[in-house]
Amino acid sequence: MRYFGDCQPENWLFRPLEGMSAVAVLDANVLLDALLIADGIGAFVLAELHRRGFALHTSGIALDEMRRTLDRARSNLPSIAPLVDVMVRNGSFNVHSSTALVPGIKIHDNHIAAAALDLGAFVISEDLPLLYDLDRAKIHGRSLREVALDLVCPQIPRQDLVVFGLGAGADGHVFLKFFADDEIVTNRFRSWFLFDAPDFGSLCYDSNIRSFIFSTEIGDSVSVPIELVSNRQYCLVINYSAGADTRLTIKVRGFGEEIECVTNGRISALEKRPTGSITVLNSRHKNAVWKGALQSVTFGPYQLSSKVWRAAYSLVGVSPPTLTADLTLCAAILTEIVGDRARRPHRDHVLQIANMSIPGFYPGRRVDERETKWFDD
Repeated sequence: MRYFGDCQPENWLFRPLEGMSAVAVLDANVLLDALLIADGIGAFVLAELHRRGFALHTSGIALDEMRRTLDRARSNLPSIAPLVDVMVRNGSFNVHSSTALVPGIKIHDNHIAAAALDLGAFVISEDLPLLYDLDRAKIHGRSLREVALDLVCPQIPRQDLVVFGLGAGADGHVFLKFFADDEIVTNRFRSWFLFDAPDFGSLCYDSNIRSFIFSTEIGDSVSVPIELVSNRQYCLVINYSAGADTRLTIKVRGFGEEIECVTNGRISALEKRPTGSITVLNSRHKNAVWKGALQSVTFGPYQLSSKVWRAAYSLVGVSPPTLTADLTLCAAILTEIVGDRARRPHRDHVLQIANMSIPGFYPGRRVDERETKWFDD
């Protein structure tokens, strides 16, 4: 069983369910994903937990939040909020109410934590700051990705559970969790690549100068000095903002460490949106394979906030919610009620719409660079 604050888990890929209560409290974001995307990760997780005998619960406040989200997503379309009531009537979960206040949990999340305490349950949520707060309050929480990995292992995990991206936008991020092998720590004569993304850039660790280097094909680079240690998990994020030039913030932190290595830099303007394809643990142009273990890679058209970053580097097995981020609104647009039946989209179709709606690249993406001709008043 995973204990709070455990810095030496047997499993670094995800926090297992073994030894946990067979009762789970579902957050609104989990239920929305399960409701709207026919073959999404939420639907898979809920169906498998139900099949394995887990008792599933949520709160009335979470259901109200679902209805508001659906109405907001379809402001000019017929309402599909009645699907929430259909989901409740189908009886796949119970609705629990509690007025207890849980110390350390924000007021708007209290209904989920209170239900978990009342029921002796754990929480499933895609809200990473909530997962962080739950951990500090000693209430077990899991992300959808973690639960899905537990359900499919010891099989080989689906690729999108380990390496997954929505695409790239005018602002975006690339996030990784990984270990460095002893050879990377001791070798002083080569570079080791973590990823290489066409039309964006590559990230390697230069063992000669002991630095991570993000570089582009035209020769721009930004470096982060850090002395890697073997047998320690590292988290790294590249937040970028595209404009007349591209601004980068790169953060690296070892698990359990207080010191964070941060570098801000600029590279030339991206000429077009990156393709969304990415080579992981090697370079496209030369064999410079990373020596070590990889736990996750995510990339998406939004920058990680400081609270999401904190949760991701602090909690074993937790990564940014790219498997569900921004997909609910697109799925809601594609969902419709026809008579007494509902038509729900498949995840591939939702991803297509999500990528079409990602903000594009154009000169002056940032406020201080914008020219009037590129924007409507």
